[in-house]
Amino acid sequence: MYGAAGAVAAAAISGMMVAAIVGRTSNRYALARLSQEVVDLRRRGAVEVAKAERFGAASLVKSLAPALDAMDAAAEHATADAEGIRLTRSTLLAALHDHGVEPLAPRVGDAFDPQTMEAMFTVPVADGAPTGKVEKVIRPGYVIHRERLVRASQVGVGAKASAGA
Repeated sequence: MYGAAGAVAAAAISGMMVAAIVGRTSNRYALARLSQEVVDLRRRGAVEVAKAERFGAASLVKSLAPALDAMDAAAEHATADAEGIRLTRSTLLAALHDHGVEPLAPRVGDAFDPQTMEAMFTVPVADGAPTGKVEKVIRPGYVIHRERLVRASQVGVGAKASAGA
């Protein structure tokens, strides 16, 4: 957000510079070049503002992800309060969804994707079984607007057992 404010301030300063230069020179080429620089600066500022609005929730998601993980763990081990935990978690996920945030929850058997997953360990698989598949999901990842990864999913990946083991 500070980048966008800086771009707007720079555009205002550039406008003042153009006015000062116009007063001192009659060189139309210098004026045209400076005028184009102001237009470009405003365009870049607008792009930065749009990007900040679109992906501004990334830091919030990074902060909330551990709380979602804790809710998953609590619901898994709780008995009486499990329904309340699940409802709170679903409400929080719905609020994130309203801002373009989606969980990335790979399933066991999915192919390992290094773009969206982080391999935390390998799991030995039987001879002839496919390797490079998700064998265990530790925690889900999150993506904003289906284009910017906020947190990679942590998984265990199947691999051939080593000969020495």
